[in-house]
Amino acid sequence: MPKQLTKAQEKVLTIIYNYAESWGKFPSYSEMCSLSGVSSKKSIADLIGKLKEKDYLAVKRKKHRGLLLTAKSVNFIRVKQGRGDIAGEISLYV
Repeated sequence: MPKQLTKAQEKVLTIIYNYAESWGKFPSYSEMCSLSGVSSKKSIADLIGKLKEKDYLAVKRKKHRGLLLTAKSVNFIRVKQGRGDIAGEISLYV
C-alpha cells in the first residue's frame, strides 16, 4: 500500500512545488514556515524528512536550496491540480 501523506506534508509539498514552478528555485526553510503557517524550521525539516522517506523529495547534496522533486511528487501535485501526470524526475534547483 502506498505511503499516504499527512495534510501538513501535502501542504508543504504543494508549497515547494508551486514556489519552484513560479520562481525557478525552492523556498528557504524560513519561507516555507511563513507560507505554511508552521512556526519552526525544525518542523519544516521534519516534514521534508518524511517527504524524502516517502520518495516525494530528494536532496542534491552541497547545493543551496538543492531539493529535487521526484516524478512521484510532481505527478501527485499535477493530478491533484487536474493538470495530468508526467514521467521522469524533475530537477529544480539553483
